Amino acid sequence: MYKQLLDNDYPTIRLPKDEQWTGIVLKGEDLLLLSQIYIHGSMRAPSIHDLYQMTYGRERNSNWISNRLKKFVQSGLLDRLQESLSEKGQLAGLTYYHYRLNKRGYEVLTSHGFIEQEVARKVMTLSKRRRLPSLHTRATSYLANITFLELLSNPISVEGFSHIRGSRHPHLGVSEETVSDEIKGLIVPDWVFEKDNRIIAIEVDTGSQRGEKINQKYIRYLKMAEYLDSIGKELIVIFAVTDSSILDFAVGKDLRKENRDKRINSLKELFPPYTEWKENLLFYVATAKRVPSIVKHLLNNGPILSIDRIFSTGSWYDKMQKHIATDYSLQIEQLNEVLLPNRDKRLDGELLLQMKKKGVLVSRHLILFSEEGSVSSYQRMRNNAYLTNEYNLVPSNRDNPLYLNVIYSEQLSADEDVYGHELYENIYLRDISSLDISKGDLEKQVYSKKFASPYKKEEVKLFI
Repeated sequence: MYKQLLDNDYPTIRLPKDEQWTGIVLKGEDLLLLSQIYIHGSMRAPSIHDLYQMTYGRERNSNWISNRLKKFVQSGLLDRLQESLSEKGQLAGLTYYHYRLNKRGYEVLTSHGFIEQEVARKVMTLSKRRRLPSLHTRATSYLANITFLELLSNPISVEGFSHIRGSRHPHLGVSEETVSDEIKGLIVPDWVFEKDNRIIAIEVDTGSQRGEKINQKYIRYLKMAEYLDSIGKELIVIFAVTDSSILDFAVGKDLRKENRDKRINSLKELFPPYTEWKENLLFYVATAKRVPSIVKHLLNNGPILSIDRIFSTGSWYDKMQKHIATDYSLQIEQLNEVLLPNRDKRLDGELLLQMKKKGVLVSRHLILFSEEGSVSSYQRMRNNAYLTNEYNLVPSNRDNPLYLNVIYSEQLSADEDVYGHELYENIYLRDISSLDISKGDLEKQVYSKKFASPYKKEEVKLFI
Protein backbone atom coordinates (compact mmCIF):
# COMPACT_ATOMS: atom_id res chain seq x y z
CA MET A 1 0.00 0.00 0.00
CA TYR A 2 2.82 2.45 0.82
CA LYS A 3 4.37 2.05 -2.62
CA GLN A 4 1.03 2.51 -4.33
CA LEU A 5 0.42 5.76 -2.46
CA LEU A 6 3.98 7.02 -2.96
CA ASP A 7 3.85 6.30 -6.69
CA ASN A 8 0.54 8.21 -6.84
CA ASP A 9 -0.95 5.02 -8.22
CA TYR A 10 -4.19 5.43 -6.31
CA PRO A 11 -7.54 6.74 -7.58
CA THR A 12 -8.17 10.42 -6.84
CA ILE A 13 -10.89 11.00 -4.24
CA ARG A 14 -13.19 13.99 -4.55
CA LEU A 15 -15.12 15.11 -1.48
CA PRO A 16 -17.91 17.53 -2.39
CA LYS A 17 -18.75 20.68 -0.50
CA ASP A 18 -21.71 20.41 1.86
CA GLU A 19 -23.47 22.62 4.38
CA GLN A 20 -20.74 22.08 6.99
CA TRP A 21 -17.49 21.43 5.13
CA THR A 22 -15.66 22.68 2.04
CA GLY A 23 -14.83 20.35 -0.82
CA ILE A 24 -11.37 18.85 -1.40
CA VAL A 25 -9.52 16.55 -3.82
CA LEU A 26 -7.32 13.86 -2.24
CA LYS A 27 -4.33 12.18 -3.88
CA GLY A 28 -2.13 9.32 -2.75
CA GLU A 29 0.11 11.49 -0.61
CA ASP A 30 -2.93 12.91 1.19
CA LEU A 31 -4.25 9.45 2.00
CA LEU A 32 -0.80 8.48 3.24
CA LEU A 33 -0.89 11.48 5.58
CA LEU A 34 -4.37 10.67 6.88
CA SER A 35 -3.42 7.05 7.52
CA GLN A 36 -0.33 8.14 9.43
CA ILE A 37 -2.27 10.59 11.60
CA TYR A 38 -4.65 7.75 12.41
CA ILE A 39 -1.74 5.54 13.49
CA HIS A 40 -0.20 8.28 15.62
CA GLY A 41 -3.45 9.53 17.14
CA SER A 42 -2.21 13.07 16.56
CA MET A 43 0.76 14.58 14.79
CA ARG A 44 2.50 17.89 15.14
CA ALA A 45 2.86 20.19 12.14
CA PRO A 46 6.66 19.67 11.76
CA SER A 47 6.18 15.91 11.38
CA ILE A 48 3.49 16.47 8.76
CA HIS A 49 5.79 18.83 6.88
CA ASP A 50 8.54 16.19 6.96
CA LEU A 51 6.14 13.60 5.57
CA TYR A 52 4.91 15.80 2.72
CA GLN A 53 8.42 16.94 1.80
CA MET A 54 9.66 13.42 1.22
CA THR A 55 6.67 12.02 -0.70
CA TYR A 56 7.28 11.52 -4.41
CA GLY A 57 10.94 12.33 -3.76
CA ARG A 58 10.43 16.08 -4.12
CA GLU A 59 10.29 18.94 -1.67
CA ARG A 60 7.10 20.78 -0.85
CA ASN A 61 7.06 24.48 -0.13
CA SER A 62 6.37 25.09 3.57
CA ASN A 63 3.63 27.62 2.81
CA TRP A 64 1.97 25.15 0.44
CA ILE A 65 1.90 22.51 3.18
CA SER A 66 0.50 24.96 5.75
CA ASN A 67 -2.26 25.97 3.33
CA ARG A 68 -2.95 22.33 2.57
CA LEU A 69 -3.42 21.62 6.28
CA LYS A 70 -5.91 24.51 6.51
CA LYS A 71 -7.92 22.90 3.72
CA PHE A 72 -7.89 19.59 5.58
CA VAL A 73 -9.37 21.33 8.62
CA GLN A 74 -11.92 23.29 6.58
CA SER A 75 -13.03 20.14 4.77
CA GLY A 76 -13.62 18.25 8.05
CA LEU A 77 -10.81 15.74 7.53
CA LEU A 78 -8.65 17.01 10.39
CA ASP A 79 -9.14 18.70 13.72
CA ARG A 80 -6.46 21.15 14.91
CA LEU A 81 -5.40 21.68 18.51
CA GLN A 82 -3.34 24.71 19.49
CA GLU A 83 -0.69 24.81 22.20
CA SER A 84 0.86 27.99 23.58
CA LEU A 85 4.39 27.78 24.95
CA SER A 86 4.26 31.04 26.89
CA GLU A 87 5.69 29.47 30.06
CA LYS A 88 8.09 26.84 28.74
CA GLY A 89 11.62 28.19 28.85
CA GLN A 90 13.67 28.81 25.73
CA LEU A 91 10.71 28.17 23.39
CA ALA A 92 8.47 30.75 25.09
CA GLY A 93 6.14 32.59 22.75
CA LEU A 94 5.87 29.87 20.14
CA THR A 95 2.65 28.15 19.14
CA TYR A 96 2.43 24.45 18.37
CA TYR A 97 -0.30 22.90 16.25
CA HIS A 98 -1.36 19.30 16.70
CA TYR A 99 -3.56 17.57 14.08
CA ARG A 100 -5.81 14.58 14.53
CA LEU A 101 -8.52 12.97 12.43
CA ASN A 102 -11.96 14.52 12.37
CA LYS A 103 -15.12 12.55 11.58
CA ARG A 104 -14.79 13.00 7.83
CA GLY A 105 -11.18 11.78 7.98
CA TYR A 106 -12.30 8.54 9.64
CA GLU A 107 -15.01 8.13 7.02
CA VAL A 108 -12.50 8.41 4.16
CA LEU A 109 -10.14 5.86 5.70
CA THR A 110 -12.91 3.36 6.48
CA SER A 111 -14.62 3.68 3.10
CA HIS A 112 -11.34 3.03 1.29
CA GLY A 113 -10.24 0.09 3.39
CA PHE A 114 -7.45 1.66 5.43
CA ILE A 115 -9.13 0.85 8.75
CA GLU A 116 -12.08 -1.30 9.74
CA GLN A 117 -15.28 0.55 10.61
CA GLU A 118 -15.60 -1.06 14.05
CA VAL A 119 -12.00 -0.15 14.90
CA ALA A 120 -12.55 3.41 13.72
CA ARG A 121 -15.67 3.68 15.88
CA LYS A 122 -13.72 2.63 18.99
CA VAL A 123 -10.86 5.02 18.29
CA MET A 124 -13.24 7.90 17.61
CA THR A 125 -14.95 7.28 20.95
CA LEU A 126 -11.61 7.32 22.78
CA SER A 127 -10.43 10.49 21.01
CA LYS A 128 -13.44 12.72 21.65
CA ARG A 129 -11.64 14.57 24.44
CA ARG A 130 -9.67 17.49 23.03
CA ARG A 131 -6.46 17.18 24.97
CA LEU A 132 -2.85 17.67 24.03
CA PRO A 133 -0.49 14.68 23.97
CA SER A 134 2.10 14.40 26.74
CA LEU A 135 5.71 15.34 26.09
CA HIS A 136 6.67 11.66 26.10
CA THR A 137 3.90 10.83 23.61
CA ARG A 138 4.89 13.57 21.18
CA ALA A 139 8.58 12.65 21.42
CA THR A 140 7.62 9.05 20.63
CA SER A 141 5.47 10.17 17.71
CA TYR A 142 8.26 12.29 16.28
CA LEU A 143 10.77 9.45 16.53
CA ALA A 144 8.31 7.00 14.96
CA ASN A 145 7.68 9.38 12.07
CA ILE A 146 11.35 9.98 11.21
CA THR A 147 11.90 6.22 11.40
CA PHE A 148 8.95 5.70 9.07
CA LEU A 149 10.43 8.24 6.63
CA GLU A 150 13.81 6.51 6.82
CA LEU A 151 12.13 3.25 5.80
CA LEU A 152 10.16 4.91 3.00
CA SER A 153 13.40 6.33 1.59
CA ASN A 154 14.65 2.79 0.97
CA PRO A 155 12.92 1.01 -1.96
CA ILE A 156 13.76 -2.37 -0.43
CA SER A 157 11.82 -1.69 2.74
CA VAL A 158 8.83 0.22 1.29
CA GLU A 159 6.73 -2.90 1.08
CA GLY A 160 6.11 -5.45 3.80
CA PHE A 161 6.61 -3.43 6.96
CA SER A 162 4.06 -1.90 9.30
CA HIS A 163 4.19 0.31 12.34
CA ILE A 164 1.78 1.13 15.12
CA ARG A 165 1.53 2.50 18.62
CA GLY A 166 2.49 -0.18 21.11
CA SER A 167 -0.88 -0.11 22.85
CA ARG A 168 -2.60 -1.11 19.59
CA HIS A 169 -0.30 -3.95 18.61
CA PRO A 170 -2.13 -7.31 18.36
CA HIS A 171 0.43 -9.10 20.57
CA LEU A 172 2.18 -6.42 22.61
CA GLY A 173 -0.88 -4.22 23.02
CA VAL A 174 -3.94 -4.52 25.20
CA SER A 175 -6.35 -6.21 22.78
CA GLU A 176 -8.55 -8.74 24.54
CA GLU A 177 -9.22 -10.77 21.39
CA THR A 178 -5.77 -11.82 20.28
CA VAL A 179 -3.82 -13.01 23.34
CA SER A 180 -4.45 -14.71 26.67
CA ASP A 181 -5.06 -12.76 29.87
CA GLU A 182 -1.58 -13.78 31.03
CA ILE A 183 0.07 -12.03 28.09
CA LYS A 184 -2.36 -9.18 27.48
CA GLY A 185 -0.77 -5.88 28.49
CA LEU A 186 2.24 -7.68 29.98
CA ILE A 187 4.63 -5.17 28.43
CA VAL A 188 3.47 -2.35 26.18
CA PRO A 189 6.25 -0.57 24.26
CA ASP A 190 5.92 2.99 23.04
CA TRP A 191 5.98 1.99 19.37
CA VAL A 192 6.29 -1.13 17.23
CA PHE A 193 7.76 -1.67 13.76
CA GLU A 194 7.21 -5.05 12.17
CA LYS A 195 8.18 -6.95 9.03
CA ASP A 196 7.57 -10.62 8.31
CA ASN A 197 8.24 -12.45 11.62
CA ARG A 198 10.41 -9.71 13.12
CA ILE A 199 8.94 -7.35 15.74
CA ILE A 200 10.89 -4.26 16.83
CA ALA A 201 9.61 -2.66 20.04
CA ILE A 202 10.71 0.92 20.72
CA GLU A 203 11.10 2.17 24.28
CA VAL A 204 11.62 5.94 24.40
CA ASP A 205 13.85 6.64 27.38
CA THR A 206 14.00 10.13 28.89
CA GLY A 207 16.34 9.11 31.69
CA SER A 208 13.73 9.25 34.45
CA GLN A 209 13.26 5.50 34.99
CA ARG A 210 15.48 3.85 37.56
CA GLY A 211 17.33 0.58 37.19
CA GLU A 212 14.71 -1.56 38.91
CA LYS A 213 12.07 -0.33 36.45
CA ILE A 214 14.27 -1.31 33.50
CA ASN A 215 14.89 -4.71 35.07
CA GLN A 216 11.15 -5.24 35.39
CA LYS A 217 10.77 -4.45 31.70
CA TYR A 218 13.50 -6.94 30.87
CA ILE A 219 11.71 -9.71 32.79
CA ARG A 220 8.43 -8.94 31.05
CA TYR A 221 10.04 -8.82 27.62
CA LEU A 222 11.67 -12.16 28.39
CA LYS A 223 8.27 -13.66 29.11
CA MET A 224 6.76 -12.01 26.04
CA ALA A 225 9.56 -13.47 23.92
CA GLU A 226 8.58 -16.95 25.11
CA TYR A 227 5.05 -16.38 23.85
CA LEU A 228 6.20 -14.86 20.53
CA ASP A 229 8.58 -17.78 20.02
CA SER A 230 5.60 -20.13 20.20
CA ILE A 231 4.05 -18.35 17.19
CA GLY A 232 7.31 -18.10 15.24
CA LYS A 233 8.23 -14.46 15.84
CA GLU A 234 11.41 -12.80 17.04
CA LEU A 235 11.48 -9.74 19.28
CA ILE A 236 14.00 -6.90 19.18
CA VAL A 237 13.74 -4.20 21.85
CA ILE A 238 15.40 -0.83 21.25
CA PHE A 239 15.76 1.69 24.06
CA ALA A 240 15.89 5.08 22.32
CA VAL A 241 17.58 7.56 24.65
CA THR A 242 16.23 11.08 24.06
CA ASP A 243 18.82 13.52 22.71
CA SER A 244 19.00 16.93 21.10
CA SER A 245 17.45 15.55 17.90
CA ILE A 246 14.08 15.58 19.68
CA LEU A 247 14.78 18.63 21.83
CA ASP A 248 11.82 20.41 20.31
CA PHE A 249 9.55 17.71 21.74
CA ALA A 250 11.08 17.69 25.19
CA VAL A 251 10.03 21.28 25.88
CA GLY A 252 11.65 22.86 28.90
CA LYS A 253 14.51 20.38 29.17
CA ASP A 254 17.67 21.32 27.30
CA LEU A 255 19.17 17.92 26.54
CA ARG A 256 22.21 19.49 24.89
CA LYS A 257 23.65 20.09 28.36
CA GLU A 258 23.39 16.42 29.32
CA ASN A 259 25.76 13.61 28.45
CA ARG A 260 23.43 11.06 26.90
CA ASP A 261 26.31 8.61 26.43
CA LYS A 262 26.37 7.98 30.18
CA ARG A 263 22.67 7.15 30.17
CA ILE A 264 23.16 4.78 27.24
CA ASN A 265 26.01 3.03 28.97
CA SER A 266 24.14 2.74 32.27
CA LEU A 267 21.23 1.07 30.45
CA LYS A 268 23.56 -1.39 28.70
CA GLU A 269 25.05 -2.29 32.08
CA LEU A 270 21.64 -3.15 33.54
CA PHE A 271 20.89 -6.16 31.34
CA PRO A 272 21.74 -9.70 32.47
CA PRO A 273 24.19 -11.68 30.28
CA TYR A 274 22.88 -12.08 26.78
CA THR A 275 23.69 -15.80 26.99
CA GLU A 276 20.64 -16.05 29.29
CA TRP A 277 18.24 -14.39 26.84
CA LYS A 278 15.77 -16.26 24.70
CA GLU A 279 17.17 -17.00 21.25
CA ASN A 280 14.44 -14.88 19.66
CA LEU A 281 15.10 -11.86 21.91
CA LEU A 282 17.64 -9.06 21.48
CA PHE A 283 18.19 -5.67 23.14
CA TYR A 284 19.68 -2.48 21.74
CA VAL A 285 20.34 0.94 23.30
CA ALA A 286 21.13 4.04 21.23
CA THR A 287 20.49 7.76 20.98
CA ALA A 288 17.20 8.67 19.33
CA LYS A 289 18.93 10.15 16.28
CA ARG A 290 20.51 6.77 15.48
CA VAL A 291 17.37 4.68 15.97
CA PRO A 292 15.90 5.17 12.46
CA SER A 293 18.97 3.75 10.72
CA ILE A 294 19.23 0.90 13.25
CA VAL A 295 15.56 -0.01 12.72
CA LYS A 296 16.02 0.08 8.94
CA HIS A 297 19.00 -2.23 9.14
CA LEU A 298 17.30 -4.67 11.50
CA LEU A 299 14.05 -4.83 9.52
CA ASN A 300 15.80 -5.37 6.19
CA ASN A 301 18.79 -7.48 7.22
CA GLY A 302 18.10 -8.76 10.71
CA PRO A 303 20.56 -8.87 13.61
CA ILE A 304 24.12 -10.10 13.11
CA LEU A 305 24.39 -13.83 13.80
CA SER A 306 27.52 -15.70 14.84
CA ILE A 307 28.17 -16.90 11.30
CA ASP A 308 27.73 -13.33 10.03
CA ARG A 309 30.33 -12.06 12.51
CA ILE A 310 32.82 -14.66 11.33
CA PHE A 311 32.20 -13.84 7.67
CA SER A 312 32.43 -10.05 8.24
CA THR A 313 35.61 -10.39 10.27
CA GLY A 314 37.13 -12.52 7.51
CA SER A 315 36.20 -9.84 4.98
CA TRP A 316 37.84 -7.18 7.12
CA TYR A 317 40.99 -9.30 7.48
CA ASP A 318 41.28 -9.87 3.73
CA LYS A 319 40.93 -6.14 3.02
CA MET A 320 43.29 -5.20 5.83
CA GLN A 321 46.06 -7.30 4.30
CA LYS A 322 46.20 -4.81 1.41
CA HIS A 323 46.83 -1.90 3.79
CA ILE A 324 49.70 -3.33 5.83
CA ALA A 325 53.03 -1.52 5.50
CA THR A 326 55.80 -3.41 3.73
CA ASP A 327 57.81 -4.31 6.85
CA TYR A 328 54.74 -5.66 8.70
CA SER A 329 52.74 -8.87 8.43
CA LEU A 330 49.65 -10.40 10.05
CA GLN A 331 49.39 -14.01 11.12
CA ILE A 332 46.34 -15.81 12.57
CA GLU A 333 46.83 -17.34 16.03
CA GLN A 334 44.67 -19.64 18.16
CA LEU A 335 42.79 -17.88 20.99
CA ASN A 336 43.37 -20.76 23.41
CA GLU A 337 47.12 -20.27 23.16
CA VAL A 338 46.93 -16.68 24.41
CA LEU A 339 43.76 -16.01 26.41
CA LEU A 340 42.84 -17.32 29.86
CA PRO A 341 41.64 -20.95 29.64
CA ASN A 342 38.81 -20.46 32.18
CA ARG A 343 37.12 -17.68 30.18
CA ASP A 344 33.54 -17.90 28.93
CA LYS A 345 34.26 -18.95 25.35
CA ARG A 346 30.74 -18.00 24.27
CA LEU A 347 31.93 -14.38 24.48
CA ASP A 348 35.12 -14.90 22.47
CA GLY A 349 36.19 -12.62 19.68
CA GLU A 350 36.21 -13.87 16.11
CA LEU A 351 39.93 -13.74 15.41
CA LEU A 352 43.35 -13.36 17.05
CA LEU A 353 46.22 -11.95 15.02
CA GLN A 354 49.96 -11.61 15.52
CA MET A 355 51.53 -8.43 14.20
CA LYS A 356 55.14 -8.91 13.13
CA LYS A 357 57.75 -6.43 11.95
CA LYS A 358 60.46 -8.01 9.83
CA GLY A 359 59.44 -11.38 11.26
CA VAL A 360 59.59 -10.30 14.94
CA LEU A 361 56.42 -10.32 17.06
CA VAL A 362 55.55 -6.79 18.21
CA SER A 363 51.86 -7.01 19.21
CA ARG A 364 48.72 -9.15 19.22
CA HIS A 365 45.29 -8.05 18.09
CA LEU A 366 42.01 -9.58 19.23
CA ILE A 367 39.33 -8.96 16.56
CA LEU A 368 35.68 -8.72 17.55
CA PHE A 369 32.76 -7.81 15.28
CA SER A 370 30.16 -5.48 16.79
CA GLU A 371 26.74 -4.00 16.02
CA GLU A 372 25.91 -0.41 16.87
CA GLY A 373 23.65 -0.21 19.91
CA SER A 374 23.68 -3.96 20.53
CA VAL A 375 23.73 -4.88 24.22
CA SER A 376 25.16 -8.31 23.41
CA SER A 377 27.99 -6.64 21.45
CA TYR A 378 28.63 -4.36 24.41
CA GLN A 379 28.86 -7.33 26.76
CA ARG A 380 31.30 -9.09 24.43
CA MET A 381 33.42 -5.92 24.24
CA ARG A 382 33.43 -5.58 28.01
CA ASN A 383 34.38 -9.22 28.54
CA ASN A 384 37.21 -9.13 26.00
CA ALA A 385 38.44 -5.84 27.42
CA TYR A 386 38.96 -7.65 30.73
CA LEU A 387 40.82 -10.47 28.96
CA THR A 388 42.98 -7.95 27.13
CA ASN A 389 43.77 -6.15 30.37
CA GLU A 390 44.67 -9.41 32.15
CA TYR A 391 47.04 -10.34 29.34
CA ASN A 392 48.80 -6.96 29.41
CA LEU A 393 49.33 -7.12 33.18
CA VAL A 394 51.68 -10.08 32.76
CA PRO A 395 55.27 -8.71 32.71
CA SER A 396 56.43 -11.14 30.01
CA ASN A 397 53.80 -9.75 27.61
CA ARG A 398 54.91 -6.13 27.76
CA ASP A 399 57.02 -6.39 24.62
CA ASN A 400 54.08 -7.69 22.57
CA PRO A 401 50.91 -6.12 24.05
CA LEU A 402 47.41 -7.24 23.17
CA TYR A 403 44.93 -4.80 21.62
CA LEU A 404 41.18 -5.27 21.22
CA ASN A 405 39.98 -4.24 17.76
CA VAL A 406 36.21 -3.83 17.48
CA ILE A 407 35.02 -4.00 13.88
CA TYR A 408 31.83 -2.38 12.53
CA SER A 409 30.34 -2.56 9.06
CA GLU A 410 30.18 1.22 8.68
CA GLN A 411 32.37 4.04 9.93
CA LEU A 412 29.40 6.02 11.25
CA SER A 413 28.38 3.09 13.43
CA ALA A 414 31.90 2.94 14.88
CA ASP A 415 31.80 6.68 15.56
CA GLU A 416 28.34 6.72 17.14
CA ASP A 417 28.33 3.55 19.24
CA VAL A 418 28.77 4.00 23.00
CA TYR A 419 31.07 1.82 25.11
CA GLY A 420 31.87 3.85 28.22
CA HIS A 421 33.63 1.22 30.35
CA GLU A 422 36.57 1.78 32.72
CA LEU A 423 38.70 -0.58 30.63
CA TYR A 424 39.14 1.33 27.40
CA GLU A 425 42.83 2.10 26.85
CA ASN A 426 43.62 -0.80 24.54
CA ILE A 427 40.41 -0.73 22.47
CA TYR A 428 40.37 0.41 18.85
CA LEU A 429 37.22 0.95 16.81
CA ARG A 430 37.53 0.06 13.16
CA ASP A 431 35.17 -0.51 10.24
CA ILE A 432 35.05 -2.43 7.00
CA SER A 433 33.75 0.34 4.74
CA SER A 434 36.81 2.59 5.15
CA LEU A 435 39.04 -0.14 3.75
CA ASP A 436 37.32 0.01 0.36
CA ILE A 437 39.91 2.30 -1.21
CA SER A 438 40.51 1.80 -4.91
CA LYS A 439 43.17 4.44 -5.56
CA GLY A 440 45.96 6.28 -3.77
CA ASP A 441 48.48 5.28 -1.15
CA LEU A 442 46.67 2.62 0.88
CA GLU A 443 49.15 2.65 3.75
CA LYS A 444 48.49 6.33 4.49
CA GLN A 445 44.69 6.17 4.41
CA VAL A 446 43.87 3.62 7.12
CA TYR A 447 42.72 5.11 10.41
CA SER A 448 40.77 3.93 13.41
CA LYS A 449 39.27 5.47 16.53
CA LYS A 450 40.83 4.91 19.93
CA PHE A 451 39.28 5.68 23.30
CA ALA A 452 40.97 8.65 24.95
CA SER A 453 38.55 8.23 27.87
CA PRO A 454 35.50 6.03 28.47
CA TYR A 455 33.31 8.42 26.42
CA LYS A 456 35.78 10.19 24.15
CA LYS A 457 37.32 8.86 20.96
CA GLU A 458 40.26 10.14 18.98
CA GLU A 459 41.49 9.24 15.52
CA VAL A 460 44.73 7.26 15.35
CA LYS A 461 46.71 5.21 12.87
CA LEU A 462 47.15 1.52 13.62
CA PHE A 463 48.77 -1.60 12.20
CA ILE A 464 51.72 0.25 10.60
